[in-house]
Amino acid sequence: MTGKGSTLPPVAAIFVFLTAFVSYAWTASPDMGWLDSPEFVAASASLGVPHSPGHPLPVLLGKLSALVPVGDIAFRVNLMSAVAAALAGAVLYTAARRLLGLAAPDLPLRWRHIAGGGIALAFALSGAAWGQAVRAEVYALQALLFAIVAHAGIALAARDGRDSTRLFLLGCLVAGLALATHHLIAFTFLLPALICVLARRPSGRLWSTGVVLALLGLAAFLYLPVRSAQSPVVNWGAPHTAERLAWTVSARAFHKATRVEHVSSPAEDAAQIAATVGEEVTWLMAMLALFGLYVGSRQRRMRVATGFLAGVVAAGVGIRVLVGFDPETPDHQAYLLPALGAVVLLGGAGLAALTSALASLGKDKSRRHWPAPVAACLLLSLIPYQMVRHGDSVQTAHAADRLADWELVRLPPRTLLLISYFQTSFRLMAKTAVEQARPDVAILDRSFLTYPGAAAEARQRYPDLAALIDAPVAAGKPTPVRQLANLARSRPVFVQLHINLEESVDRWLLPQGPYARFVSPPASPAMRSRAEAFDTDDRLRLVRYLSRTMSEITPDKLAQGRAAPGDVMGVRDALLWHDFVRLRFYCHLERRPAAQNVLDNAWRLASGDVTLKNLATTCGLSPP
Repeated sequence: MTGKGSTLPPVAAIFVFLTAFVSYAWTASPDMGWLDSPEFVAASASLGVPHSPGHPLPVLLGKLSALVPVGDIAFRVNLMSAVAAALAGAVLYTAARRLLGLAAPDLPLRWRHIAGGGIALAFALSGAAWGQAVRAEVYALQALLFAIVAHAGIALAARDGRDSTRLFLLGCLVAGLALATHHLIAFTFLLPALICVLARRPSGRLWSTGVVLALLGLAAFLYLPVRSAQSPVVNWGAPHTAERLAWTVSARAFHKATRVEHVSSPAEDAAQIAATVGEEVTWLMAMLALFGLYVGSRQRRMRVATGFLAGVVAAGVGIRVLVGFDPETPDHQAYLLPALGAVVLLGGAGLAALTSALASLGKDKSRRHWPAPVAACLLLSLIPYQMVRHGDSVQTAHAADRLADWELVRLPPRTLLLISYFQTSFRLMAKTAVEQARPDVAILDRSFLTYPGAAAEARQRYPDLAALIDAPVAAGKPTPVRQLANLARSRPVFVQLHINLEESVDRWLLPQGPYARFVSPPASPAMRSRAEAFDTDDRLRLVRYLSRTMSEITPDKLAQGRAAPGDVMGVRDALLWHDFVRLRFYCHLERRPAAQNVLDNAWRLASGDVTLKNLATTCGLSPP
C-alpha cells in the first residue's frame, strides 16, 4: 500500500493508544486506592514482594514508573497500569486488523484499519479494562500480554510467513512473562494458544527456541529470592529459601478459595458472567461474536483463529465459574479481560463477514461498497457509547489515603499495633513504604504471621518483640494475653477487632478509633461507657473526615450508593467492616445500647444485608 494509506496502520494504533491513555490518565487514582492496590504501590515503591505468586514484572515496572516526576508516587504507579492497558488496546487493534483480513479479504484495507480501531476501543473502554487501568494492579499488564499472544496466535493461524515466526517467538517470551505475572489468568489464553500452535506444527528448531524464550520469561521469578533476602517492607512469604519460594509462586495461600462453598451455584455464576460480558463490550458486539463464531467455524481459513478465541472465552468463563463470581468485585471482572478481548475480536470477525456478504448481494457495482462504511461507523459509534457508559463509573480512590491517615497518624507514640484485616495491612504498608510514616509504631499482622517466613521477618524488624512474636501472636492461636499485658505497662497496645480474634480477649479491649486499646486490668463498666460514647462520636467524625475534601461522600449518599464511583464501594466496605466487628464485640459483652447503635449505622449502609440480619438476631437486636 502506498501514499497516504500506508500511514493508516501506525496512525490508527496511535489513535487507539492515545484515546485510551488520555481516558485512563484523566480518571486515574490520585493515591493508593482500595483492595490490593496499596500493596502494589508499597511493593513498587520499596521493590518488595507482594502476595502470591509474587508478581515480579508488575513490581519492576511499577518501580520504573515511580521514578517519573509526575504527581506523587502512588499516582505514578497507577499510571503504569494506564500505559499497559492503552498498549493492550493498540496491540489488540493490530490483531483485529489481521483477523478482519482473514474473515473478509475482499473488504478494503482502509475499512480494516478503521474497524480494527473501533474493535480495540470497544475493549479498551469497557468498564473491566478501564477499571483496572486506573489503579496499581496486575490485570492491565496481563491484558497487554494477552493481546500480544492473541496477535501472535492469529498471525500463526493466518500463516503469515516470517512475520508469524517472529510473532510466535515473541509470544513464547510473553507466555513466560504472563505465567510470572498471574498464572491462573495466563492459563486462560496460553492453553488455547498452545492448541493453536500444535495445529500449525512448527518445526523442531522453532519449538526449542520458543521453549528457551518462555523459560527466559519465567526467569522473572528469580527477582523474588534476590529481593526477599534484603527484607523489604513488603515481603510476602519471604521467598529467599527454596521451600518458601515454592509456597509463594504456587499461590498456596489461595488454594482454599477453590474449595470453599460458593454463595451462588455454577449455573448462576455462568449467567452472571454472560450478563457481565454483554454489558462490558455491549450486547451488539456479543451478538456479533456469536455470529463470528458460527462463520469462523465454517470457514477453513478461519478455523484455527476462531478455535483459539473461542478457547480463550471458554477458559476465562470456566475458571471464573470454578472459583466463584461476584459482578460487583472489580478483580472478578478483571479475570475476564482475555475473554472480553476474544469476544470483541470474534465480534469484529462476525461484522466483517456480514459486511462482506451484504456487499456481494448488490447487483449494482456502484452500490456494493455501502456496507463497509456503514459497518465502520457502527463500530466507531461504540467509542463514545463506551466512554459515556463507563467513564463516570471508574473514577477511583480519593478517600483511601485519608482513611490510612486516620488509621495510623492518630496513634500514640511507640504504639504496638496488632492488625488482622488485609486491606488495613495493605494501606499501612503503603504509608510506611511511600511516606515512611510513623516509624515509631510497631505493626504486626496476626493473619500474615501464619505465613512461612513471616515470624522470622518480624523478629528481625522488631527484635524487642521477639517473645510476643514467638508466643505466638498469630491468627488461629490463643492470643498471648500475658505478654500483651506486660507490654501494655510500658507502651500503648492497640488491637484491630476481627472475626479471628477469640471472644475471651474482648474483656481486655476498649474500642478507640479504628482499633481497640488493650487495657490491664480488664476495663470497668464506667470505662466501657466512656469508650462507647467516644466510639459513637468517632464513627461520625470518620465519615466527616473522609468527606472533608470530597463533598460527594455523605452518609446518605453512601447508603444509596451515590458517592464518588470509585470510592463508594471502598468507603462502604471499610465502614461496614468497622461496624460489623464492633457489633460482634458489643454483642459478646452484652452491651446492648452500643450494639444497637452500631447496627443502626451499618443498616443505613446495607439495609437488608443477610449477614447483619443474622448477627442482629443472634444478639437479640432488631434492625431499624
